Amino acid sequence: MPRPVDPGTGPAASARAEAARREEGFFEELLPVAGLDSEVALNIVRAGHFLHAAFAQNARDHGLSDPQVNVLVAVEDLSDGLTMAQIARRMLVSRAGVLGVVRGLEGRGWVTTRPCPADGRALRVRITPAGQAMLDGLLPAHLRLVDALVGDCFTKPEKDDLVRLLTRLRAHLATRRAGRRTNPATKPTQGRRRR
Repeated sequence: MPRPVDPGTGPAASARAEAARREEGFFEELLPVAGLDSEVALNIVRAGHFLHAAFAQNARDHGLSDPQVNVLVAVEDLSDGLTMAQIARRMLVSRAGVLGVVRGLEGRGWVTTRPCPADGRALRVRITPAGQAMLDGLLPAHLRLVDALVGDCFTKPEKDDLVRLLTRLRAHLATRRAGRRTNPATKPTQGRRRR
């Protein structure tokens, strides 16, 4: 059973309380027999979903998609830029997915691509002054949004605890994911079905 949410105090308390009641209904439908581990995982996923939706809307408000913002941030302040593969790893997407995003940014003059000197097949992506100006216009609004979404929800010690716990969870999940890629015993079997 989900724990009651403390909406806090202040002018946004009633809106937070109403949103918390709606979320409790969501969890009551999904977690009638699930345990604490499921509740933790679902809370993390739902919170991430809400944050991602808000960040994507902020990007759209500035004429960008969320992936375009992520590419600009990835190559910002890097004089040599990054290869498509490096960007894909940072964004946790495929290189093919990055290619379409980069082509869109390049068409708007916000990034350039050049062959990589070490590997002529690879492309290096660099931010242009126009791309940096676009990013500089977006980031203050993004930081205000982060502060509005997270800043007034937790105390400083709670934020420190949350960062510590989520960092530990990310490391745990990354280790498990890496183990699945390297341990043939955990890979799904492939082949023909028996008849």
